[in-house]
Amino acid sequence: MYKVYVLESIKFWRHYIWYSSDVDKRLEEHNNWFVKSTKFYKPYKIIYTEKFEIRWHAMTREKELKKMKSSSNFKDIVKNAGIAQW
Repeated sequence: MYKVYVLESIKFWRHYIWYSSDVDKRLEEHNNWFVKSTKFYKPYKIIYTEKFEIRWHAMTREKELKKMKSSSNFKDIVKNAGIAQW
């Protein structure tokens, strides 16, 4: 099982999108300086997840979300994150 997840920086309102088979472990890594691209904006919280059985599907969805990151569709996902968890 894979999950695409969106993290939000609690202090800086920045978002990070990726996929993982263990989202809780990845969140811990993001918040403990193990991920170079996110270490300066910690702490993070998970605001959105989607589940996928196949890794390739998770990778495809992650790329879709990254492409729409500056669009209103992504802003809607973030705004409704509490409701839209899958």
